Amino acid sequence: MSTVEVDELQLQQSQKLRQTVEGWLKHPKAKRKILEAQKLVDPKADIPELDEPDPIEALRAESATEIAALKKQIEDDKAGRERDGRIAQLQAMKDKGIATLREQRYTDDGIKAVEKIMEEKGILDPLDAAAIFERDHPPQMPVSQSGTGGWNFAELPSSTDDADDKYVDSLLKAGKNGISDGALSQRIGATINEVRGNSRR
Repeated sequence: MSTVEVDELQLQQSQKLRQTVEGWLKHPKAKRKILEAQKLVDPKADIPELDEPDPIEALRAESATEIAALKKQIEDDKAGRERDGRIAQLQAMKDKGIATLREQRYTDDGIKAVEKIMEEKGILDPLDAAAIFERDHPPQMPVSQSGTGGWNFAELPSSTDDADDKYVDSLLKAGKNGISDGALSQRIGATINEVRGNSRR
């Protein structure tokens, strides 16, 4: 084997280059870059390390996946809070509307009818549904008063007590002939109005 002579400067440069490359190879990311560069220069070179996934890229992809999952969870939580808040507002509006209807003397059956309209027509406010109910179910007209007699039957008595007193008086005055048609109609009308006054719907 022939001997090659090198001067001191070449030897120092060679050692420095070797130390530099060895330093690169100790760093995983730098080593992969050197191997990738080698593959670019020699595409046919067999470098098993390049067949394995880049650990840095794998870690980066894993972190990106976790960040995306966390971001989605935050957005879902925000959407859930907004949805719950909206549901609470709608429930409060319904409760308030039902309470108002009860103050207006709606019965349980009347409120059920209003709730059915809300469900069928997609109405959120019970008062809006009640307006439809009122339109479709107008209150009955009071029984008209008729007949003749000594009293003014076109006007209702000022109070229930007055009506009772006059009705009893008419019975006493009628005697054997029976109560007059006018007094009887008056009494029927007063009773109906009294019943209606106790319950609106």
